[in-house]
Formats: sequence, structure tokens, C-alpha cells
Amino acid sequence: MRTPAIFHVVGNSDELSIYPLKGKILGDSKQGFTVGFQSNSSKDFNTEILVNIRGGKQLRIPVRAKAIVPDISIEET
Repeated sequence: MRTPAIFHVVGNSDELSIYPLKGKILGDSKQGFTVGFQSNSSKDFNTEILVNIRGGKQLRIPVRAKAIVPDISIEET
């Protein structure tokens, strides 16, 4: 039987939203994360999410995204 693990997620960018940020994973279970990205400017985005596990290894999850700002014009007759 495996013991539960306590985790805490650290994201170093205001453009990322991560859920859940902390919690408990039961033994032999899985935990999914929801990561959202929103930027007001066009750019390539590259960072890491750190998952700290109490009494365990720190996990580094790479996150890469590309923000594209649309160019819209309306012509009137």
C-alpha cells in the first residue's frame, strides 16, 4: 500500500492560470492539472511549472505556447 502525497504547484507567470495549485494525491492515484494561457500581445511563450511534492522530487513541467493577435479590418461601402 502506498501513502498519499501532498503537492504544491508553482507557476512563475501572470499569463498562466493553473488549477489545482495544491492538494493531496492518494496512493496509486493520478492527478490532472488544468493550465490556461492568456496574453494581450503576440509572442512566443516558454516557461516551466514546478510541482513540489512533500518528501519527494520536484517535478518540472515545460509549457510552451504561441499567442497570435488577429489583424481585423472592416471596409464600408
